[in-house]
Amino acid sequence: MLTHLHIKNFTIVEECDLQLKPGMSAITGETGAGKSIMIDALSLALGGRADRNLIRANTNRCDISASFNVDHNAGAMTWLNEQEFNADSECLLRRTLNTDGRSRCYINGYTCTVQQLKTIATHLVSIHGQHENQTLLQRETHRQILDSFSKHSKLITPVEELFYEWQDIQTKITDLEKQNIDIAYLELLRYQVDELDKLALTLEEYEQLNKKHKTLSNAGDIVAHSQTLMGLLRDDDFNVIQSLHLSLQKLIELQKLTSQFDAVNDCLNQAVIQCQEAVDEIESQCDAAQLNPEALSKIDDRLQVIHDVARKHKVSAKELPVLSQQLKDQLEKLSDRDQALEHLIKERTTIQQNYFNVATQLHESRVKAAKKLGKQISKHIQELGMPGGELSIACEFLGDVIPRRHGLDKIEFLVKTNPGSSLGALNKIASGGELSRISLAIQMIATHQNMTPCLLFDEVDVGIGGATAEIVGKLLHELGTETQVICVTHLPQVASQAHQHLQVQKNQSKKSTSTTVIELQQSDRVKEIARMLGGVKITDQSLAHAEEMLS
Repeated sequence: MLTHLHIKNFTIVEECDLQLKPGMSAITGETGAGKSIMIDALSLALGGRADRNLIRANTNRCDISASFNVDHNAGAMTWLNEQEFNADSECLLRRTLNTDGRSRCYINGYTCTVQQLKTIATHLVSIHGQHENQTLLQRETHRQILDSFSKHSKLITPVEELFYEWQDIQTKITDLEKQNIDIAYLELLRYQVDELDKLALTLEEYEQLNKKHKTLSNAGDIVAHSQTLMGLLRDDDFNVIQSLHLSLQKLIELQKLTSQFDAVNDCLNQAVIQCQEAVDEIESQCDAAQLNPEALSKIDDRLQVIHDVARKHKVSAKELPVLSQQLKDQLEKLSDRDQALEHLIKERTTIQQNYFNVATQLHESRVKAAKKLGKQISKHIQELGMPGGELSIACEFLGDVIPRRHGLDKIEFLVKTNPGSSLGALNKIASGGELSRISLAIQMIATHQNMTPCLLFDEVDVGIGGATAEIVGKLLHELGTETQVICVTHLPQVASQAHQHLQVQKNQSKKSTSTTVIELQQSDRVKEIARMLGGVKITDQSLAHAEEMLS
């Protein structure tokens, strides 16, 4: 339940600190005082749309904090712990909004996103406003109300999943059917693939051919330079290896005289070994580089073919292997189009049949729920001053048509407001006041069906008065025994039923306007109920009437 609400610099509220109690709380005040400000502020804290125009004039930031007791709220506790917001028995939501349009969100002191505020809000509060009277005229709203009441998610979920599967398959089929295959292009593609298959070039082969071609083309120079180098190292009269051996002999004489040249001996021995290894490698490469005109000619021919094909396809030679695979994939895709299309159509047929089966079950469940819900709403609207009122829910099965996301039902609320009249569409039959009563009846059932720890009703009793208003008050009072109910109202019959009475007061001066919210005690409450009963002046008679209502 909502235990505390702190509002600072929000619209015309400078600062307001409210302690909320269990049961039913009524919020009243004169017209224009800003009775809905508290709910608007709470909506912002719950992730509602941030608008810098909500910031009080001549201030830089508004700040809203809302505390909820979540001791017995398993859904909220589970979510808070999963998100690591350290839930104990309290959930503190906070939202700040700056004049530059930036807002910051917090849960239990931790920074969070707006979406996270919206998610936790679904576990904490349910807000019912006047706008719901208008959305009630939309058929989509009728379906949502029926499905929420029915709780047949085990059927709704597979219907949606099968719809998305069907939609995906249908898109693929449409894309394939739009492809107009050019026969001449298909033949060209086959020729190109065949040509590249015969070439059978790989990137490794191309690199090896270039390497071998370079070696064979320069064989004469390689042999000549190798022989010269071997002469310098090993074969000439004054070659390097022979000179190193002579140096070692001289070094031996020195070592007889001193041990200071032992390191030099190691160096010269290592030099002899390395020079010999170099000679062996040069000799090996020289043998491999023998002139071979026939091999060179074959490589030239192969490279010529490769480059001719590359020029034809306007790519470099080393890109031919990749091009070959790309053309094969394209040819396979086009060649398999008809087969793929046939496969997709079969798959679509299977999905449609599965969808139709589940949608039929969903329809049957909706029909049963529609009868039950229609009776419950009818009972409530009759209690709310429409003795001959009746609401019936039409659930027409559309049959074997293309799948739709929410099933194959056309759902519509039909109503009659007077005995003897016939059922008709809400927008054609119900007046504004009657629509308010029907909406309130539906909301009362919905709240019992999906009980939230805190229910907020923002002037949902518009268009209702007299004895009906008293019934509304009693219904809200009764609901307040099960969960926390906060109701913004202009009806004394409703406000008198509240366990807690909050009054919105508007204070004006030449320089500023501000709104405060105070909790009324019994004496002040009598005066407020008397004011709500009407009249320019509060009389002894209106005060007595107010006391009677409160008693």
